[in-house]
Amino acid sequence: MFSSTQTVGITAVAAGTIALWILRWREQAAKEAAQIGCPSDPPNRPLALAALTLATSPDVFDATLKFFTEGPLRFKVLEIFPADAPREALITGHGCRLRLQPSSCQNATPATIEIYVMSTTDVRTLVAPNGTICSFRLAIRPVEIPPLPQLELEHTRPQNEFGLGRAGMTYRELLPSRAGGALVASHIRVASNGPVSDYVHFHRVRFQMIYCIKGWAKLVYEDFGPPTIMKPGDCVLQPPTIRHQVLESGGSLEVVEISCPAEHETIHDPDVCLPTTKIDSSRSWHQQRFSWHRCAEASWVQAGAGWLLQDLGTGDASGGIGVATTYIASSSGSTCTLAIQEESVIFFYLVCGQVDVKCSGTGAVSKLEQNDSLSLSHRNPIELTSTAETTRVLVVTMPITKLSN
Repeated sequence: MFSSTQTVGITAVAAGTIALWILRWREQAAKEAAQIGCPSDPPNRPLALAALTLATSPDVFDATLKFFTEGPLRFKVLEIFPADAPREALITGHGCRLRLQPSSCQNATPATIEIYVMSTTDVRTLVAPNGTICSFRLAIRPVEIPPLPQLELEHTRPQNEFGLGRAGMTYRELLPSRAGGALVASHIRVASNGPVSDYVHFHRVRFQMIYCIKGWAKLVYEDFGPPTIMKPGDCVLQPPTIRHQVLESGGSLEVVEISCPAEHETIHDPDVCLPTTKIDSSRSWHQQRFSWHRCAEASWVQAGAGWLLQDLGTGDASGGIGVATTYIASSSGSTCTLAIQEESVIFFYLVCGQVDVKCSGTGAVSKLEQNDSLSLSHRNPIELTSTAETTRVLVVTMPITKLSN
């Protein structure tokens, strides 16, 4: 058996046919299979959903079946045919279904199955008697962060187009340069209300946070108890590899998400059922803690004449990789100064109102309006001046030394 108890995903590539069947009697399935050029099967025997066909000659059928079911793979038999002299089998394991059956193709290229495991001791390659190659690969590889360039002012406006992303969500780029591949900042919308077509998954990231702008989302996280509602002003720090799922949304949900690196893997974990039975608020994932800031329950702190702030908790939870703060001003002309202690990437998102952002040292002033964003590299104080009666701005400071380590 594997030293790690969790297999986190499987992909399969085959030279033969991947049979995508709908569960029904074979008589009906055979008619549909003929229409798409797939081989038909004998009637009166049910088919399974999403089975990858592996060519298996009769002389190695028994050995191949034992390889998958009695060896370290531990697949389970769902169906075998015929009972007195088996030549076909349907087996399941690691989130995949495989069909072992004879093939009319001579000298077919063997299939390759990649299984993602959690421990380096499980990384190996095995070859089944029918030639199928089973490659065990490490799911959690070191996250590589591209070198961070010196960011010039990047000012984006709401006119930027939204593109279709994962699980029916639409994404708008808030950092077009992506800091050379080191960061991605996105304005994400879920236009429909109700269940979200998401699944239990995790991300291979260095840093990831989500801030709710509008609407609500029902989310569930590993070891955090039952599903919880995220509301405007709330902020979540998602540690690397924490399992989670978006269950529902409403109110035309909109969030800002910041991740490092810009391009990262999202991995489905079908073996984890959320919510988990245990709750462990002190658990650490890669030296980071899960954090959920609830705006309605948090207090506001004076940040300057006419300004208040809320620390969103991401700094402590991430070990200082990303410090997120919400600032609000209740009158036009109010000014506050942000103290920047070291060279950092600083991200601004204007939730509502209007604000002037002035960088000391350069004197550059950027005027932000609702849903504008601004990103830059800086190490000197920054001055915020509200030019509206009510202004709300999200500020995330990410020290370059922390992002790169």
